[in-house]
Amino acid sequence: MKRLDEMEFIEIADIYKNMTKNILSEKIFLSIKEEYEKKSIEFMNLIKKGYKLKGGTLGRGELKYSRNIIYGWFLEKIILKIIEANKMVKKINFFGDDGNHDFFINEKNQIEIKGNKTTNPDFLIEFKNGEKLLMELKSAAREVFTIKKGNVKALSKAAAFENIPTSIIMIDLVNYTYEIKNLKYFIHLQPFVNHAMEGQLCYEFPRPIKKIDNLIKEDIYQYIDEDIFDFEIVKKYIILAKASKNEPKKGKASILKKYKTIINKKIRLEELEEELLILQEDFKLKISNIIEKYPDVKKSWNELEIEINNLIKV
Repeated sequence: MKRLDEMEFIEIADIYKNMTKNILSEKIFLSIKEEYEKKSIEFMNLIKKGYKLKGGTLGRGELKYSRNIIYGWFLEKIILKIIEANKMVKKINFFGDDGNHDFFINEKNQIEIKGNKTTNPDFLIEFKNGEKLLMELKSAAREVFTIKKGNVKALSKAAAFENIPTSIIMIDLVNYTYEIKNLKYFIHLQPFVNHAMEGQLCYEFPRPIKKIDNLIKEDIYQYIDEDIFDFEIVKKYIILAKASKNEPKKGKASILKKYKTIINKKIRLEELEEELLILQEDFKLKISNIIEKYPDVKKSWNELEIEINNLIKV
């Protein structure tokens, strides 16, 4: 399969239609398709006219980056409708600004996405017993399933600030399958340096094997796990939430603000320390691989020069 950002809208619409034909009515699908086809045409016309996106495109170019945005919105709406039909679910909404799915031309003549661009989860699911679950949607079209460390960080922070367990649903757009994992799944995993993603730290995500048709009857409730609030990765954000969300005692506002900064910096310091250790191990592995394959690289430059001289006329 081609990369999603290399596809025309009609191609991605065909993939989404085939993937959901057994669980979404044609009426619902066409309604969603028409909504995002209109947005796609408007967006692409602005790109053709030379408008640039606010914040840049991370080196992908306006067209590819814009396609990723529109196709992502399209898929989010489809998955929301499928989960909405799950009998265990009382209701599902987009979480925070993720439901805006719109754009405008700002005062600097740039295309600006409505709402704050965050890494918060996409959906807020409420079950019939009143309990809730936040869910982030990820998809893959090239059968490579990884989650950025930053996404796990965002899940941890959202769990702490909202006091709601968090999860990720991964959609395999090649095989029409999915897998759901909650935050606890990542707690004991070791992130790795993902050279396919500019060296970013990532976690392995299991290959999705559940057919997308099963999502409408999936026991989504099982992914609620209150244990995550006892893990340090979440507890430090609970402390940050206390400093951020609560009113300070009289005359203590500046001190509380200082502690909020200290907590944020401490979190960042620990992240950098962890990244340093992982990068050190990655470099050690690269070094050992070279030495194992080419043991002569351990010879001195003098030795190598002598050996070269013996092989050529000097």
